[in-house]
Amino acid sequence: MHRTRLAAVVALVLTGLLVSSTPPAHAAKVRARDLPTKAEVVRVFPAFQRVDIGTFPWRTVNHYGGICSTWDQVDASSGQELAGDDLARGRSFRASVFQLRTKAQAKQLFATYRAYVRDCGEHWAGVDTTVQRARVPKLGKQRIGYRTTETFAPEKNLPVRRHFTLVVRKGKRLLILTVHQPKRVKAAQMARLGRLAVRKMG
Repeated sequence: MHRTRLAAVVALVLTGLLVSSTPPAHAAKVRARDLPTKAEVVRVFPAFQRVDIGTFPWRTVNHYGGICSTWDQVDASSGQELAGDDLARGRSFRASVFQLRTKAQAKQLFATYRAYVRDCGEHWAGVDTTVQRARVPKLGKQRIGYRTTETFAPEKNLPVRRHFTLVVRKGKRLLILTVHQPKRVKAAQMARLGRLAVRKMG
C-alpha cells in the first residue's frame, strides 16, 4: 500500500513538473563534451579498453516510481549518453547527463533515487536483487551512490552481476553513472571517475 501511494504521489508531482514541454530559451543543451571520453573512462577502468563505447543523444531519464522491479521514464529537455556493453565479458558502462526543464524537476528526479535505495534493499526483478547505499565523495549539490547485486537461481549457472551507480544533481542537470563488471567495483575508482564526470557535466 505504501509503495502504491508513493507511486501515485511521484507520478502526480512529475506530471505537474512536465506540463511545459518546451525548454526555456536560455537552457543550454547537453553536448558530448559534457561527458567523459572513452579514454578518460579507460584510465580509471582499464578493463573497458576492449569495450565498444560511444556517445549519442539520449533524453530518456529512468526513475523510481514506487515499484522496485521496474523503472518509470520521463524525457529531459536534452541529454547525452556515453555507453557500451560487452556481454561476453560481463561488462557495461553508462554515463548520462540530462538537462531538466526546472531545478525543481531535477530535485524531484534525484529524490526518486534516494527513495529507491531506501525502499528496495531486497527485491525481485527477474533475479534476486539487493541494493546497498555506498559512500561517495561530496559532488554537485546532491549525490547518492549505491551498489546493486543480481543473483541468478543456481540451476541457471550464471555469474552474479554487480553494479555501482552514482547519481549527482548540479543545478538543473542530472548525472547518472553506472559501472557493471564481474568483480566488485572499487569505491576509489568510482569516486575518481565521478569527480571527473561532475567537472564536465556543466
